[in-house]
Amino acid sequence: MRPAEETEAVASYAAEVLQDFLLGKTAMREALSTVKDLCIAADMLQELYDFYLLFFALDDLLEIGTQHYWDGADLSNIEGIVRSRIGGFLARRSAA
Repeated sequence: MRPAEETEAVASYAAEVLQDFLLGKTAMREALSTVKDLCIAADMLQELYDFYLLFFALDDLLEIGTQHYWDGADLSNIEGIVRSRIGGFLARRSAA
């Protein structure tokens, strides 16, 4: 188990990366890739796990046109799903 300070630092950095996507500073795939890597490095930190799954869903959609990571996600709606999950993530962080 990671120390709370380390977990908080990882989650804070992930929040910055995801906020950059929302602000148009970073592409969605790039932001999800970075947060996916943070999730892995933090021993699959539950707080970031949705973004891990969404990265692989997006990657498969872009590469093969189908995915099995996120129920109902396709190329027409994945950006909305990602934005919604980011909104929830950021709201939970600001409420804590």
